[in-house]
Amino acid sequence: MSFLQDHDIACVAFDIDGTLYPKGITDRILVRTSILHLPFALRYMRMRSAIRREDGYSDFPSSGKEDMQEREYRLMYPDGLAGGLQAFLDKERKVFHDPWLKAFSSIRGYDGVVEAFRRLSSMMPVAVLTDFPIGVKLEALGLAPYVGVAVSSEDIGRLKPSACCFRVLSERVGVAPERILYVGDSERKDVLGALNYKMHAVLITNDRKKAASSRADIVVSGYGELMDALL
Repeated sequence: MSFLQDHDIACVAFDIDGTLYPKGITDRILVRTSILHLPFALRYMRMRSAIRREDGYSDFPSSGKEDMQEREYRLMYPDGLAGGLQAFLDKERKVFHDPWLKAFSSIRGYDGVVEAFRRLSSMMPVAVLTDFPIGVKLEALGLAPYVGVAVSSEDIGRLKPSACCFRVLSERVGVAPERILYVGDSERKDVLGALNYKMHAVLITNDRKKAASSRADIVVSGYGELMDALL
């Protein structure tokens, strides 16, 4: 028997950034696109950290993209900003979204990730859940044909590890959380977030210290090792 059979897994879902391709790529793109707007970028990252702290692992109703944008704006500029919410959205698009769309169009995934998605999708639904806009990432990585459901937590108004993100994932794939295996590179956001919502979890990491202390069902360092563990 395999892990998938032993645990009656009916869907495998993945984080994207740092899980399907090296996190260092994200970090380099982030530095390159935000260096000319450093005060805004730093404030933006603090704002997202604040949202994670406020929501924690709790489940909340989905609030939608517009409510999320309003919340982000109010946290970043409690005293308001000239031009209001629209000025904030324009700045966010200029600093992050537009440059990221171009930069991520040529990213390369980890060795074995395409084959893993191909094999898994022939057996069961494959999904992704990420905290950032998905944009062209799945197409650039060659994974779009194998992904049945793609969820950006920004669109549902919450950030991982909030249980809301994992609940919406479960609802959209139509599979009970106990039968979903979630794969990610972050212990707090991915592993603990998934376990908190009764999913199974895999941690992908090359860090031995993180691997030793992880609460994930499975810890692997790459996609060949992942498939060996699952099948």
